[in-house]
Amino acid sequence: MLTFFITFGAISSAHGADNTLVFYADKQVSDTLWPSLFSTIQDDLAKGGYGIADHAPRLMRESDLFPGEEFGRVVEVKLLGRCDVAQQAYRPLKPGPLGWVLRVHGEIQPYIYIDCTRMAQFLDPTTLGMSDEQRRRAMSQAISHVLVHEWIHIATQNSGHTAHGISEAQLTASTLVADPETHHAAAAGSEKPFVTTERAPVAAEK
Repeated sequence: MLTFFITFGAISSAHGADNTLVFYADKQVSDTLWPSLFSTIQDDLAKGGYGIADHAPRLMRESDLFPGEEFGRVVEVKLLGRCDVAQQAYRPLKPGPLGWVLRVHGEIQPYIYIDCTRMAQFLDPTTLGMSDEQRRRAMSQAISHVLVHEWIHIATQNSGHTAHGISEAQLTASTLVADPETHHAAAAGSEKPFVTTERAPVAAEK
C-alpha cells in the first residue's frame, strides 16, 4: 500500500501552519480534470462548514513540485483510475470503499487514496443524461467530498464516523455530487433529499 509513496521523500517539511495538498494521479487522467477539481475543492472548503480549520490550503499536482521545495503540513492524495464519469453499461458494484487513509502505529497518516474507477461506476446512474461538463463537475464534487471526509480523519486523528453529514461511514450518490451549500443544509435538516438510497462506503483506514 505504501509503495507509490516512496518518491514522496522529495517533499521537505518546513515549520509553519500552512497546509498543502499534493495530488498524484494515474497517467490516463485528463488535464481537463484539474481546474474543475481544484476549484470545486476550494469552494467546498470555503462553503461546506465541515469544521476543518484551513479553508484555503495550497493545491498542487505532483508534476508542479520543485526539488527541495519546502512546505508546512503536507497531505498527499493519490487518485486511482481515470477520474471521469464516461457513460458506461451497468455493472454490479463490487464491495469496497471510495476512499481511505492509512494508520501506522496508531497514527492516521497524511495520505489519502481515492478510487475514481469505483466512484465513476457508483455515480453512473446519477450522471446518465448529463453533458460532459456536467459529468466532470459531478466527479469533481464527489472527489472533493471524499477528500474532505478523509482529511477530517487525518486532522482529528479520529477514525470514527458521524450519523449525519460528510463524515457518515456511507454516502449516497446524490450527497457526493451535491454542491457544498446543498450538502451542508441536508446534513443539518431533519430530512435528507436523497434521490437514491444506494450508498457507498468511505473507509477510515486500511
